[in-house]
Amino acid sequence: MMSIGVSRFAVLSAVFLLALFATPGADAHVGRRIQVSVENGKLVGQGANSNPSAPDFGVRTYPGAVHDHWQANPLDSNAAFAFSPEFDILSPVAGLQDYPLYLHWESTQKWVAPPMMPMPDTVPVFQSLSPGELIAIEATGSTMANSNALGDLLLHASVPAAGKSDIGLLYALNRSPAGSLYVLEFTLHSGSPHIAPSDSIYLVMSPYMTAPGGSLHHAAIFLEEYLGTRSVVPEPSAIVLSAFALVGFVVHLRRPRA
Repeated sequence: MMSIGVSRFAVLSAVFLLALFATPGADAHVGRRIQVSVENGKLVGQGANSNPSAPDFGVRTYPGAVHDHWQANPLDSNAAFAFSPEFDILSPVAGLQDYPLYLHWESTQKWVAPPMMPMPDTVPVFQSLSPGELIAIEATGSTMANSNALGDLLLHASVPAAGKSDIGLLYALNRSPAGSLYVLEFTLHSGSPHIAPSDSIYLVMSPYMTAPGGSLHHAAIFLEEYLGTRSVVPEPSAIVLSAFALVGFVVHLRRPRA
């Protein structure tokens, strides 16, 4: 099943990259991104939007999270793709110069049917992808990873002293994204022995505007802030175990005492 999904992704990659660069005036370099920097000997990922006309223009007030939207696939209504978030390596690059920089895919979850306008005390309920559901990403030098195998994606083979902007990835999903927010967890690491890996970075992928149920834009904004202000996001299994533990505790409290 994995090889079928990856093969399909490779076809989508060729088609959409050709369409992008064949379109006059196409600009893939304004929009949501992760800004990569080195702080106190450690890699840091910071969400931002470089589009001055966007309501969320500017750098996020919390680290390590940003959302973006899938785009409808004109060749297949049961699939979607995206060209962003992109990545910027900010200057000064400190100990990163001349070393490779990697994005390591740690996990993939989704929040199904979130409220359109979550309340501040809303707690997202994450679950694993459905059987057969696959997200694949292609990065620099045609390095690829997918939500089954995970692994490294190359952002830059040898980071220049001036840094590098607009490092694009191609994201592909073999399902309609309608009604769900996808959470892709990554860490940054380099070939430099002097630079520590980053904390978790979360990319929240939201449906496109015309998807059934809409783009879930407000829910995506809520979720990225939720992820950016919490250091640990529980795995789906951990959420279920916590729920069972809570039920057991309540039953214990209600049990008649002799």
